[in-house]
Amino acid sequence: MRWYEADAYKSVQTGEDELHNPICHLEKAFTFSIRIAPFIPTHDQTEGNKFDLVSRTFFTRLLADKFDGVTAVGVNGQMYAVDDVMKDGSHTALRVRCAK
Repeated sequence: MRWYEADAYKSVQTGEDELHNPICHLEKAFTFSIRIAPFIPTHDQTEGNKFDLVSRTFFTRLLADKFDGVTAVGVNGQMYAVDDVMKDGSHTALRVRCAK
C-alpha cells in the first residue's frame, strides 16, 4: 500500500430555506495522509432501489479526535462520506462510502 494525500471536509450551515431546513456546504478543514484498503462493492436488488455503493476503509496516523465533525473525505478527485471513525492502536481507521 502507498500513502495518498486526502482532504477532510466539514459541513457548515450557511442558512435556512423557507421550510427552515438547513442549507449547508462543505468546507475544507485540513489535509492529511492516508492508506487505502481495497473497496467492497455492494449492489442493492430491492425493488425500486437499485444502486451501487462502494465502502472503503482509510488508515491514517492522525488521532481520532481530529476527525470530530468531519463529514467527507476527498481522495484523488473522489468524495467519500464518513460513516465511522475508529481508533485502532497507533492508527485511526475511517470507514467511508461513495455512491456510484
